[in-house]
Amino acid sequence: MQQKARAPVPPATDPLAEGPGRGHAAPPRCRFCLVRRKELFTEAEIEDLDLIESVRKAFRTVPARTTLYAEGDPCDELFTVYSGWVQRYKLLRDGRRQVLDFQLAGDFLGLQQDLLKHMDHSAETVTEARLCVFPRRRLFEMSRTHSEISWRFAWLAASEQAALYERITDLGRRTATERIAHLLLELFHKLRWRGEVSSDSSCTVPLTQQQMADALGLSTPHLNRTLRILREQGLATFAEHKLTIHDVAGLSRLCDFQETYLIPRPML
Repeated sequence: MQQKARAPVPPATDPLAEGPGRGHAAPPRCRFCLVRRKELFTEAEIEDLDLIESVRKAFRTVPARTTLYAEGDPCDELFTVYSGWVQRYKLLRDGRRQVLDFQLAGDFLGLQQDLLKHMDHSAETVTEARLCVFPRRRLFEMSRTHSEISWRFAWLAASEQAALYERITDLGRRTATERIAHLLLELFHKLRWRGEVSSDSSCTVPLTQQQMADALGLSTPHLNRTLRILREQGLATFAEHKLTIHDVAGLSRLCDFQETYLIPRPML
């Protein structure tokens, strides 16, 4: 059987490969997408990328603090984050919010149990975000006839389930200190897989303490006190949107962190 061609590496003259706007401009072709070259994502074949490209309907830049979709609303679109941060959440009637997770470059938004009905959660940009936009119905219809897309959906659903198990364990059994340590390590490793951690084990995390507290079921003062303790113990520092993990092994032992649920995965 003839082997399918692999996606080529962009030449040095490609506008997405270098220059001040690197990684943020719309990729002219999915095969030249810089996000796909991150270690977090499995290699794709040209035929599969061309298929995904044929479904993509837009590349959209969205300002920070913009609602992409709200719980209960119809949503005809699915999204892949090309750059920026997005948070998914559930909002209670009295205004309390549970942040479900934080989505980074390469993550897929809009997948839910009832694929073609109203949304069961909300999504909002944390920073300015650039998104690849797919028509929901067309993408699902194509998955019925193209095994590659169907397989990617299944893989992404399984990946989200694994992350959900960790979050349930956080909220149900881990102490506040363990929850915070686990979230810091999750963000750290997500950024490391994307090549965004510097040599001093530092990375930019554009979250407020309130957003982190909403993700962990804690009050902001409790989160602040615990972050101070972790800093004093020489484990981790989070201040002014900069996260530094001083002792990865020690922090991992503290919260029993296992990186396996963040293994390389396909990308739509």
